[in-house]
Amino acid sequence: MVRALVEQMLGAWGTALLDFYYANSLYINLVVLLYGGLVVLSWINLKGIRRQLVDDLASQLGKLPNLETGTPPKKVLRQVKISWEEAIEKRRFPLVAQQTSFLPRRATLETVQGLLPAEELADDALKIMKESRTARMPKPK
Repeated sequence: MVRALVEQMLGAWGTALLDFYYANSLYINLVVLLYGGLVVLSWINLKGIRRQLVDDLASQLGKLPNLETGTPPKKVLRQVKISWEEAIEKRRFPLVAQQTSFLPRRATLETVQGLLPAEELADDALKIMKESRTARMPKPK
């Protein structure tokens, strides 16, 4: 009864499309699941590249003796080197995508630099430095 109601609401084209889906649902769902897995792996890959770049920047910033916590990210970028190629080469998956993106792209230097602005990476590294310095400070008695 429900199927007859749905078919009546869909019309001739919708019913034909529904019959096609019923006949090929295994293959259609398999393609959708594979695509979804590909996109999720691309998101995870970009997140891993970002984490590695920020950690590398934070370790470089830790070696600078005259760095203050309120330093602007642009000034920080002049004092450190971002190892883009190394971060991309360490990841095994060849695609990257932002979490709001539905189309993964190849993990090239230009793509990663476009998706991960250097100033945001430096800002995150500065936040990590600030947190680590406040954690190391002795508590007042």
